[in-house]
Amino acid sequence: MDRRAMSINPLESFADDILAGLTLEDQLEAAITTSEKLNRMLSVGSAVSISSSQAAAHQNELFHHIGRGTCGTVFERPETTMALKKAKREPFELWNDYLTHVKILEKLELFKGLENSFRVPLCYYYINNQEDPNWWLANEWRFPAEHREPAHILCTERILPLPEATRKLLIEKYCPEKIKEEALASIANRDCLVRIYLGRTRRQYERPPRFFTLRNFILNLDQIQELELDAQDFARRMANALAFLHWTVHSDANDIEFVLGSFPAPSGLCRWIKWDDLVKLPACTSTRKYVEGFMTRVTEFWVLDFNLCNDISMDEKGVAAAVKAFLMNDPYFPRPFPERIEDGYLWETFEDQYLITSSELMDQDPSSTANMRSLPELFISGVIEKHGQMIKRKKRSAEIGAYVEKLEKERGYDT
Repeated sequence: MDRRAMSINPLESFADDILAGLTLEDQLEAAITTSEKLNRMLSVGSAVSISSSQAAAHQNELFHHIGRGTCGTVFERPETTMALKKAKREPFELWNDYLTHVKILEKLELFKGLENSFRVPLCYYYINNQEDPNWWLANEWRFPAEHREPAHILCTERILPLPEATRKLLIEKYCPEKIKEEALASIANRDCLVRIYLGRTRRQYERPPRFFTLRNFILNLDQIQELELDAQDFARRMANALAFLHWTVHSDANDIEFVLGSFPAPSGLCRWIKWDDLVKLPACTSTRKYVEGFMTRVTEFWVLDFNLCNDISMDEKGVAAAVKAFLMNDPYFPRPFPERIEDGYLWETFEDQYLITSSELMDQDPSSTANMRSLPELFISGVIEKHGQMIKRKKRSAEIGAYVEKLEKERGYDT
């Protein structure tokens, strides 16, 4: 939140704002509910100030374990924005991650217009421990003891976790009362990324969790709506990313993830104190936190994990592979036949944006052919057909079957 925008007197000087506005901010913050604060902090593009201790470089030179995936264990490299993904077993998935990742970044450079829709981490280099033993000799001791066996490494940009203020609010809102203190004290919960699930809601019969973790914290559709976050905006961002991966990268986008993480505010958001205001401050006042962009984190929408992505042909066979990957993935995307009929608008938003973006990308691609133009529609039709069949197979009562048939008639589907 921009504290100056909250000042009662808009003509109040910057120096006065620093010295006298903190009490006002505290009063106004106290009047805002937890849900309202989370709405603000989890909205893409929102800026959250962090303490200097949070932004300070790690004094510890050991690599810090921050997560694990299907093909590797992930570590942060302190004092940098670099992440190291260490292969678990065979390195071929990690190499595929590297190949696909680099291809995506190169295509993003060529096809403009998507840079404000989603972020992809930068990809730096790959380490083969047999070809590059010197790296392991120099860095083995930095890994935790149980992870010191040499293996292949992929070095990428780290998606920074959401700020402490956001993490505390998530715990306050969603953590069971009896384990809140434990969750607040957990070091692992500092590595907080939020998965956006538009294709699933919480079940009423779900038991409260025995453990609470903010690593890959899942925000289901009903929670997104509860916090009054813009679910349609998330749907459009997902549609843009998927259209890009399908028709520009020529990938099935298998097992990709969408998360909210943070990013240091770009230098354009930084400000300096004018001399007139500076001379009004007490001598030797520390002003770094008011001008340094790294002291402010911007919430960003990230796409990641490309190790299971496969190339697809630009024909019906490729579309079938893309449909299969869409439905096998975790429920990030909206569904044609959602759990609650009133959520059908999200699929319509996703479908419209996907087709628009697909058409625009093909317009920019000189290799696009007339036959390719029909493939995005074929993909949408395939998802609708296959998802309808899945729902009918799973139906537990006549009511669910009637619900699907009702949606099919309303939308003109024939599954």
